[in-house]
Amino acid sequence: MGSAPCAGGKISAIITLQEAVLFYADPDNCLDFLMARRPEWKDGVVCPTRGSKNVAFLKSRRLWHCKTRHPKAQFSIKVGTIFEDSPIVWTSGSLPSG
Repeated sequence: MGSAPCAGGKISAIITLQEAVLFYADPDNCLDFLMARRPEWKDGVVCPTRGSKNVAFLKSRRLWHCKTRHPKAQFSIKVGTIFEDSPIVWTSGSLPSG
């Protein structure tokens, strides 16, 4: 994953809507942006079910996997947010074309 936009200064370089659409068309940029805004993850990603920091990132699926065995071991950036049960996918395909 790349650097977080707010930490790396990328987000401050976005001036127009077109630049924002192009920037957020990259799923890694979206993930970095959202991770930087999760206050409960400021010291690293934590399993929302067990509170364990022993998690691994599954890059191919953009999910985390808690290494403690339990039924909800895999979770996404959407867990614990208003988007948790939403079918919204954070990819360029979810943006309107035009």
